[in-house]
Amino acid sequence: MTKIYIVEEGWCQDGDHHTCGVFSSPENAQAFIDLGGGESYYEYEIDAEMKWVQAGLSVFKVIIDAEGHTERILKVSLFHAEEIFVSDRGRNKGYCDFVVRARDEQSAIQIAVERRTQLIASGAWERLSSPFD
Repeated sequence: MTKIYIVEEGWCQDGDHHTCGVFSSPENAQAFIDLGGGESYYEYEIDAEMKWVQAGLSVFKVIIDAEGHTERILKVSLFHAEEIFVSDRGRNKGYCDFVVRARDEQSAIQIAVERRTQLIASGAWERLSSPFD
């Protein structure tokens, strides 16, 4: 796969984060930075997400409780790179968010329920779904 190197500056938290340039090599990106053209660069693989598009997989966020009840499901940005687990601790005690790739909502719920079962069996659910006290 072809890679590009994106030079950035600013802070995401401040909302003043932007791309300064796109380069074909890390050396070119670094030379641009050295001349004051940005703060840092990262490597990005072109068309890396096409495997998900070709497989017909969308990204869903499934909020589920310890009993396996789905509180909410939404389709989220394809930008999420991996199937990841995110704890939703302080806001919804006893609920966890699962971000999963699936063909449809029903499949996404099934994946989240399977992960919930694994977390409960391992004892990790209690740690992840309880508030930060």
